[in-house]
Amino acid sequence: MSYVMRHRISDEGTTDLLNMLNAIDPGIAPRSKYLLKKALGADVREPEKHFYCLYCKGYLGQETCTKQVFCENCNRDVDLAFCSFFLVMPLKEQLQRILAQKNLKWLPQRARGDTIQDVFDGIEHARLCADFSDDDISLIWNTDGIRVFEKSTFEIWPVQCQIAQLEPAARKQNMLMPALWFGFSKPNMTALLTPFTEELQQLSTGFSCMKDGKEVNVRVFAAACSVDAAARSAVRNCKKFNAFQGCSWCYHRGGKSYEFLDTAPERRTARKHVADAIKGTLTAPCKGVTGPCLAMTLPRFDVVDGFIPDYQHCACLGVMRQLLKLWLKSKYHKCDWYIGTRTEELNSLLLAITPPTEITRTPRKFEDMLYWKASEMRALLLFYGYVVLKPVLPLVYFKHFTLFSYGVYLLLKAEITQQDIREARALLEKFVVQMGVLYTARNVSYNVHQLLHLADSVETWGPLWATSCFPFEGRNAVLLGYFSGTQHVGEQIARTFVWWQHLCLWADKIEEEEERSFFERMVGRQTIGRTGVVLPGDVVGYQRQSCSSPDIRLEVALENHLGLLPTQITYYSRFQCNGILWHSETYNMPKRVNCVAELEDGTVGVIQALASFRSTPQLLVLVEKLELVRTVPFRDLQLGISFLAVRERRRTAVIVACSPSALKKKCVAMECTPESFLIVALPNQVERD
Repeated sequence: MSYVMRHRISDEGTTDLLNMLNAIDPGIAPRSKYLLKKALGADVREPEKHFYCLYCKGYLGQETCTKQVFCENCNRDVDLAFCSFFLVMPLKEQLQRILAQKNLKWLPQRARGDTIQDVFDGIEHARLCADFSDDDISLIWNTDGIRVFEKSTFEIWPVQCQIAQLEPAARKQNMLMPALWFGFSKPNMTALLTPFTEELQQLSTGFSCMKDGKEVNVRVFAAACSVDAAARSAVRNCKKFNAFQGCSWCYHRGGKSYEFLDTAPERRTARKHVADAIKGTLTAPCKGVTGPCLAMTLPRFDVVDGFIPDYQHCACLGVMRQLLKLWLKSKYHKCDWYIGTRTEELNSLLLAITPPTEITRTPRKFEDMLYWKASEMRALLLFYGYVVLKPVLPLVYFKHFTLFSYGVYLLLKAEITQQDIREARALLEKFVVQMGVLYTARNVSYNVHQLLHLADSVETWGPLWATSCFPFEGRNAVLLGYFSGTQHVGEQIARTFVWWQHLCLWADKIEEEEERSFFERMVGRQTIGRTGVVLPGDVVGYQRQSCSSPDIRLEVALENHLGLLPTQITYYSRFQCNGILWHSETYNMPKRVNCVAELEDGTVGVIQALASFRSTPQLLVLVEKLELVRTVPFRDLQLGISFLAVRERRRTAVIVACSPSALKKKCVAMECTPESFLIVALPNQVERD
């Protein structure tokens, strides 16, 4: 069944596959996809249909035997036969399936430390979970529209949730989808969120389920909502971001320009928002609020701080894309910042970069920037910009860009200190101030203004990567693979989603290692390749080289480290350690470089090989050290902030040996002169854009 769903095989194709299996071994499989599903899942419930009014899109309720219902929103009788509906998959049932799975990777409960490492270290999450037991759950939720067909306005709007108590990788693998809206128009958020909020009110009191083989009582709360600006205004029942007082977190006067104010605007609070919601209407908003919203009814949810300025839409698709348009669009050809006549030089610099596999897309030309994804904007913002823009962009504008780049970088680190937050706040504030000076006040957009709230968001909810929309957007792409044809798209997606959850639960019953490995590959969870060799210390080796050393320097480094050179050595040019894939410098992968690493002691080097020995279980990574050319190539003298994560280095031909566990961070290496590289470490090893 996992094979059928992974490869989106049609009903007819599935029937042919089953008939072929039965022809080889009669009676080994059911005769059709319908019988296969029936044999596998007699307990798989159909998604619930919830109707909304044909005239006003008001919520009418769940499907019943009653043909006519009264719409309280527009005061008229409505025939359900002519009404549209959306689909609901109860959270309780989804959580019961997920919690029943074996080997789920849960984060241990811990007190807030000196550094911010995840959602739990945020002030707001600590308040929410003050009385949590080890079994209680908090959710990060999202909703967004996805265009299904290229030449149609048909969209789906899933409501999705992540379980914050799971490890980051497990959060992505175990997404919840409590509701799915579909159709040719945008949803009425009150209708879409009614079943979701009502169920969370019930789940906040607790429900019984199986976890780790024992029955427990679980309470569930909505912690934070991560959505783009357009969806946020709809969920909060507020004016759009480009309207008067359209900011979700402060009372800036707003409008088309969010120019920096000498006196900081007053902060919004949940109490003030409720008061504004009571007074506000669609025709007469109160401080940008047009009325109450269902988010106000969620237990313990803060209707202001519970919403997060998502950096994917704000920084990557927002400010970074805006800057590219200012620099390259021909309508700005008379402006000092215009560099559109030098796109060939920009392309040459950009296309020469070979990123690590954590940056999912390789660089493409600036002419295609209108089609760049958020991950490509992110890579230019955090890494490529230092090399690509410095030779081309006028110095004052390049320095301004680096304020933005490093400010966001600091808030994406794996461990964020209070000093990092102070520096990021200062850098981003200066960027916003200078945006109006350098690019004129009309270009200080709402996305630029949101940068002022990013540092507060990290203090409240943890690193930007922990609450970003990237995982939800990635899941949206998966949902688009859950249907075939053009009919009953919403029902197909919802049913397939539920079936995937059941398959993951049933997989716990698979005992044969080969069968389990096949299933893990079908659901995209396989962590060890089929050619991998499991080595000591949870290291997996690939691409074994000959036992004779390819470079005498490697043997010298091993002898210096061990004192005595072992007689039988196996070298690997590709290996995996702690879930991170590393390559040697000689590994042939033209568009990727996974060999530049920062070690625990701060050393940066190029991996030459992984060495294993028959006589001892010890493993050693051989690394050529890179020395600093300049201590700090980028800094802001006015603020007194040095960009320590961005360093220029050159080769030394000195090779050292270290344990695989000493590999701390993977780095992006970009040639800045014929003799040196600009090295930027990935801010964290968790995020996959």
